[in-house]
Amino acid sequence: MAKKAKASAASSSKTRLEARVDEELANEFRDVAESAGISVNQLLQGLVAWATENAVQGCPVYDKNGLEVSVEERPGCLFFGKASDREQIMKTQSDEGTVHFVLDLSLKNAIRNS
Repeated sequence: MAKKAKASAASSSKTRLEARVDEELANEFRDVAESAGISVNQLLQGLVAWATENAVQGCPVYDKNGLEVSVEERPGCLFFGKASDREQIMKTQSDEGTVHFVLDLSLKNAIRNS
């Protein structure tokens, strides 16, 4: 019993996070982790950390040149990247924004890559 209590205390800062996915997707995800030589948990933790840091609520909207990214508020839609910083663009002409992935569940539960 003492060993279990010790193990619980050591991992008390961790929280279980579960998701249900199709079996084929789960197998492909395991294959990705295995090919990288890491565990599924390590892959998930890295992806969750990255997604949390790069999530922007709303849909990305590009300027007429397709470079500058602004955000249009829309419930059920978020993208992963960075919206343009207007002040930074005016100062340095270097911050146009980036979009890595768009998750849009606002219309017909569609998921699309950008």
